[in-house]
Amino acid sequence: MPQPRHGEPLDDAADRLSLEHEIMVGDASGASWALEELLDVHAAHGEIDAAEVRSLVAELDQAHDEFDDGDLAEAEAHVRAVVERIDTLVERGSLPPDEAEELIALAQATIDMGAMESVPDHFE
Repeated sequence: MPQPRHGEPLDDAADRLSLEHEIMVGDASGASWALEELLDVHAAHGEIDAAEVRSLVAELDQAHDEFDDGDLAEAEAHVRAVVERIDTLVERGSLPPDEAEELIALAQATIDMGAMESVPDHFE
């Protein structure tokens, strides 16, 4: 699992993790995991409070439970709540808009891939 390196500048950490995520993201869990990792990077660099990251991750975990239960609307609502909170961090000046874009893109990928995974495969 990629981790921010101690003392690594935020831009370098985000770029490195972004590349690693592009390789690993292949499903809703991968997209969500990538989102969680980038949130951790921002927490490690003091941009997002660690308690806020834990709360956001708990929201993503709840979304996974809803995806697993087949409740796409509820799962999407949890991920959208994460996006709204990311937007709030941008509005407060805690998180630069360009860095929030990648987080939001991963949240959208979580929704999109979760929806695709729930569609029955009629070609089996």
